[in-house]
Amino acid sequence: MRKFQAPKFLNPKSQNTNTKWFDKPFDRLTVLSRVEGLTTLSQPVESLKVERVEGQITMTELKFHGYYPGVVGKITEIHAVYYNEHWGFDVSFETQVGREFSEFISKFDDDRDGLWVATKNGKFAGAVAIDGQRANTDGARLRWFIVAPEFQNAGVGKELISQAVEFCRKKKYAKVFLWTFEGLDAARRLYERENFRLSETHDVDQWGRHIKEQRFELILQDPADKQC
Repeated sequence: MRKFQAPKFLNPKSQNTNTKWFDKPFDRLTVLSRVEGLTTLSQPVESLKVERVEGQITMTELKFHGYYPGVVGKITEIHAVYYNEHWGFDVSFETQVGREFSEFISKFDDDRDGLWVATKNGKFAGAVAIDGQRANTDGARLRWFIVAPEFQNAGVGKELISQAVEFCRKKKYAKVFLWTFEGLDAARRLYERENFRLSETHDVDQWGRHIKEQRFELILQDPADKQC
């Protein structure tokens, strides 16, 4: 039987021996990838100045991280609570998010995948991931995009999507796609701002509701430009 080997970012021995991978996770780097020489979870992140237009919340120290203990449960919880309260999704949605996101983390490859978790003063503000497992065939998939309600309309989602798309550009992925559903207008504006375009739509009964599912695609490289 093949012995399970944890992803490098879950293995403290794979980190810089001068840095405890679990020590102060909110002071560590966001992107779980070796982009331009950055080492996973080993370098501090500079604060990003973001202000909410409405003025209710001013975020002066928005930070980005990759995986840290507890984040799998947190991302699952935020999805489950938000989509149950606002869209009436049932338990099948929560279990699907938890199952698929857990599998993604357990198979995470920092040469292929990306995870960005935003926090302010140690509090979860939002997250997004890039699943690059089929990037060379179907395209990279943008998944699990969520912004906590108290941080919405403050620039968090815009920055998360921007970082995810930039990651795909640096990886030279030809295409990025995502699945969503009709009615999430604020999120759609963020996708379209990055030049995602609606490519498919169909009705489906799932998660205890009838929804119009949508697929958006972002073409980063024209197939004609690929070398044979």
